[in-house]
Amino acid sequence: MATTSQVGKVTKSRQQRPAKAARRLPGQVPVLSQSQSAIDRALAELARAGKLTGANSEKISVRIDPGLMQAAAERLGLPHDAITHVVNAALALAAAPDPFKTWLRETTDRLPNDFELAV
Repeated sequence: MATTSQVGKVTKSRQQRPAKAARRLPGQVPVLSQSQSAIDRALAELARAGKLTGANSEKISVRIDPGLMQAAAERLGLPHDAITHVVNAALALAAAPDPFKTWLRETTDRLPNDFELAV
């Protein structure tokens, strides 16, 4: 199963090095609980679907607003200078299927014809 530790670096022996932990200021609460589990779920789903190769070999070059990178890193609970990890996490969250949309498409439950909203 894929985890965020697999967002880390691949060594020569094809072993995954864990991603660096987020740096926190004194008294700062870790943000990793919700975002970390969302990233883990996204990577696991993409791995089950056979979308991940297990290697960080694709090199991209983009220009982005530094404030956007900072905000994304903070939201994901990652250090702002760990650009590879921030981009990998953001792409995993964007590429993973949305469980609510899947449930909505597949559900067979229907409201009765006489249903009215109490507005």
